[in-house]
Parts: sequence; structure tokens; C-alpha cells
Amino acid sequence: MTISALWGKLTAPDGWGAGHKSIALFLLALALGLGLAAINVFPAPDVATRYAPMAEAFAAGEWNYAFHPRIPMLHQTLAGCFCWLFGISGFAGCRLAAVLVFALCVFPLYSLFRLVWGERAAWVGTFLYVICAELQQIAGEGLRDNLKTLAVALVALALVVLCRNARRTAVYGLLALGTAIGVTSRADLVVVLFLIWCAVGVWEIASRSFPWRTLAAAVLALALMLPALLINWKMIGYPVPDSRYAALWQKVELRLNPPLAAPPAAVPAPAAPASGAEPAAESPLEALEVPGESGFLPFSFGELCDYVKTFFEGFYVWFGVPALLAVIGRIRRREFSREEGVIAAVVVGHAVLVAAQILVHDRYLFLSTRYLTPVAPLAFGWSALFGIRAWEELKRWRPQWFTPAVLRGILAFLVLAFTGAAAGPVIKEHTSKKKSALYRGNVELAGWIAADYRGPRYFEPELDPFEYFSRKLPQVVVPRRFVQTGYLAGGSSCRFARGGGDYVLLEKGEPAPAGGPWDMVREFRCYRHDYQLWKKRPGAGREGADL
Repeated sequence: MTISALWGKLTAPDGWGAGHKSIALFLLALALGLGLAAINVFPAPDVATRYAPMAEAFAAGEWNYAFHPRIPMLHQTLAGCFCWLFGISGFAGCRLAAVLVFALCVFPLYSLFRLVWGERAAWVGTFLYVICAELQQIAGEGLRDNLKTLAVALVALALVVLCRNARRTAVYGLLALGTAIGVTSRADLVVVLFLIWCAVGVWEIASRSFPWRTLAAAVLALALMLPALLINWKMIGYPVPDSRYAALWQKVELRLNPPLAAPPAAVPAPAAPASGAEPAAESPLEALEVPGESGFLPFSFGELCDYVKTFFEGFYVWFGVPALLAVIGRIRRREFSREEGVIAAVVVGHAVLVAAQILVHDRYLFLSTRYLTPVAPLAFGWSALFGIRAWEELKRWRPQWFTPAVLRGILAFLVLAFTGAAAGPVIKEHTSKKKSALYRGNVELAGWIAADYRGPRYFEPELDPFEYFSRKLPQVVVPRRFVQTGYLAGGSSCRFARGGGDYVLLEKGEPAPAGGPWDMVREFRCYRHDYQLWKKRPGAGREGADL
């Protein structure tokens, strides 16, 4: 199936996209996302330290700094294309890319809901997706997580069609496209998608057919992912979607081919490294800790409660609770279909597998709703069924009260309420005492550094497989609440700097940074904390500033 034919299926009145309704929702999503992007002038930490600098490097053709083995390439590549086309900043490019992806998710979601639950549920469920505050917020901030929604929606749509007929060859291309988008945008989808592909292959075999469609689609998915795999192969020596998988690959290699042990007398004593020098490593991964080597960090009962709370909040409880009630009702009435079981397996399985990957790899109790909520819209079809049934019951109870005009008013109120919630962080930057103080502190400090700095504008940082470093100067070593400062100053921020740093921000009373000479050039107060800004003297080199 060609791209034009696929687009026709998505947008035709009798096709997957149901034509004008899906396009109207697409335009609504685009309008809401662009509105939030326009008022958001303070980048999120990940945007300031990763995606925006990488997008600017892509637009400038600086390929070594446009990609990184720890950060899948798709989001910053799309943002970099916008930067190159329109001559805008990386932050603006990230916001445009995220908003466009947020709006494009309308088509596969509408198609999925329409196939499983019908036209009304498709309209309402996709409308709930468009007004979802957290997903609007992600788009307005320029983060990459809406790509996960697009990827999983495409995969789920393909699974539902294949669930009805495993021999629909063209749909396997949709599965390959969703897989490629997922792997090149979020590495935590790799395990989820691998299990889905295994299930698809088994299902095709169970349909009394050799799984040539699954194999051909897998080849197509690998071809679409090939640029990302080749980039990482060049950077770290492993064709993997993420450097964490390279560390696991390396661990497996060591177990399969352990180094030969030499006799004790033949083993020379290791030479002591020079003061401050790091031992040489053959590979960027050689000196890094492999997952599973250290113990699990202890946690309190309160942290466990917060973890469980975050897990359930990842299903977006405003719409997740109605969805759960609808599922229970459909199971009790024996209306729950096989296609609904597939969608439920994807939603719940994704949440469990993402949480498990963090526990296994990072070895501590941590979870963010941003990792889970992008997949929650798959369940909004059930939320729509709940809302439709509730509205019908209310109309039956008081038909003179619950008229079409009242319904339009309710929908308008929901748009305003959830969009207002999505704009909450931006509003708090000007109304909350703490948030506004941090916002002003970052902006004022960045302005001072930009006016003060007189050195070179670029340097060549060494590759760290787990941490991205921009090559823009000045480089500012900062605590977590000031990570946007360097980017706003025209340079870069980091929590530590292997190549030193041009400025170091410390709380008052902390010892002066190592690797001087440094001069304390400014003191200021920001929300109950006193800070000192240290500047490296001209000609002092770029060694030794760490926090």
C-alpha cells in the first residue's frame, strides 16, 4: 500500500479515519497544541539539555552532536527539520514537532475506536484524547512522548485488524511503521514491541499460514530503523536503539566469552594512574556499570505508596476510572470482545513492562506518569462508552434539561477546563511564589552570563554513552533547578562537566569548585536559597569542574 493510499484510508468518509470528523478533531488538537506552545517560553529540563541543542545541531549539520546513543533520534530529527526549514530555535522546533505529532495521533485513534466501538464512541473517545491535559502539556513543552502515543496507536490499530483477519497483508506495514516510530522515539517500547511481534507471529501461524507476512514486516521495520541503528553502531560499536542495550549486549558477550585467566605470576600489577587521570578504556562502554551489578536502593513505605500512586495515575484517572467502569460493565453483560482484550493487554502490559524495566535496570523505586500516560488514550474508547451511556440515562431521566445545547456547553466547558489544566505549569511560572522565583532566577542568571561571557562559542566534549553534552559554550555547571540556564544563555548546562566548565553555580557555603583558578563573580538569592556564581579565569583550561 502506497503512502497516498494509506492517507486515503485514514481520511476517506467511509475509510479508517471517517473523513471530516477526524479532520475536525485534528484541527482542534493542532489549535490547542499551538496555543500552549505559543505561551510556553521556558523550556523543560529535558528540552533545554537534550532535544533543543540536538535539534539545533541537526539543523547546522553537526551530526556528532545531533544524535546520541542514549536518546533515540526521531524527535530531535523532526525538530531539527523545523529549525532548518524556518530558521527557528531548537526549543521552537521541538514544540512544533511535538504539537504536530500530538495532532496526527487523532487519525489512528479515531480509526481504532471506530473499528471496535463504532462512530459515536470514536468521536467521543478521540475528543477525550484531544483535551487530555497531560498530553496537551507534553506537546506544548516540546517533549517527545507524544511519539509513543502515535506508535502504540498505529500498532494497536494493526493488531485489531489482524485479530479479525491475520492475512490482511497491507496492515503488517502499519505494524512495521508503528514499531519503527516507537523504537526510534522511546527505548522503553523495545521490550513491549518485541512481545507484540512474537504474539503476531504466533497468531499468523495459528491461522494456518506460514508467518511470511510477519517476517516481511519485521524486515521493513528494521529497514525503517536502520539509520538509528547505524548511528549508534558508529558511536558506540553496537547496532542497538539505546546505549543501555549495548551495556546488556556487552554483559552477555562477557558471559559467553569470558576472558582467559592467566597464571597468577604472569599477571602484572596494575600501574597506578596519574593523579586525577582516568584509566584508558577501549570502548566508551567499558568503564560503565552494567545493569544488575549493584544492589537495589532501599526505599521507605512512603516512597512505595508514591510509586503505586504514580503507577495508577499513569492511566490518567480522569478518564481511566470511567474506562474501568465501562470494562467491568461490558464483562458483566458479556459484551467484552476479543478486540477489546487486545487493547486492554497493550495498555496494561505496557505499564507493567515499563515499570519493570526501570526496576531491573535502574535498581531503584522510580516512575513518572509521563512514561505511562501516552498509552492511556487507547482506553479512552471505554471512557467514551461510559460517557455516552451516562448521557443517555440523564436524557431519559430529564429530557427537558439535557438537550443538545446543554451537551455543546458541556463539551466547551471540558475543553476550557482541561486546556486550562494543561496551561497550569506556565501560569504558575507567573503566579506561584516558588515557580515564578525559579523562572526569574534562571532567566536573569542566563542574561547575566550571556552578557559576561567572552570566550569561544564551541568545544569538543568527549562522548559519554549515557549523558548528552552539547558543544555550545559557555558551559554552566548547575544544580537541578537551574538546568535551563545554560541553554537560555546561548550555551549549555550540565550537572557535571568532564571538560570542566566556564561557570559553576553553588549554594552559598559550599566549597569553591575544584580545578581552578575560579573567581566568585556574583551572589544572589532565589526562593530561600543563596547562591554563588563562580567563573573560570581566562586561559585556565577546561579541566575539573564537577558537582
